[in-house]
Amino acid sequence: MTADGHEPVTVASRDPILTLSRQVCQQGDPATHVLPGNAVLPLHHGIIITRGLQEWACLLPQELPFVSVTRLLGWQTHEAQILGETTVRSLVRSHGQLIRHAEQAPLTALATRDDLATLDVRLVPHEQQRRRAGWPKELNTAVDAALALSAGPSS
Repeated sequence: MTADGHEPVTVASRDPILTLSRQVCQQGDPATHVLPGNAVLPLHHGIIITRGLQEWACLLPQELPFVSVTRLLGWQTHEAQILGETTVRSLVRSHGQLIRHAEQAPLTALATRDDLATLDVRLVPHEQQRRRAGWPKELNTAVDAALALSAGPSS
């Protein structure tokens, strides 16, 4: 393995942005490059978002629109376009899914306990789709049918 240069990676945190320099190495075939430092970094695609910044990006939208959240995070980090609206939405969605899965594990364990078999436990299945807020049930059916038609055959 021979050293072949450096490639920076951006780390976005609640404090100003950090740029870390990673060693790029060439291993055997000239077209194969390896970044040994990637093994200790979390999964990322261009930018690493720290846990603290992710928490703020998920908590602020509870009270503010996504546009305002991106602006506030930009002011905090001293980087105007640190996270876009789509990134904030994706973070909120993925963290929400993680929380729902974490909540589901103890409920599933309760449902399978033998000593609670005599109780009438009524748990809502996790896979059950939620009704869209403010829509009548009939409209949900019509929208789902229209979406199925527009998607076409799935194969």
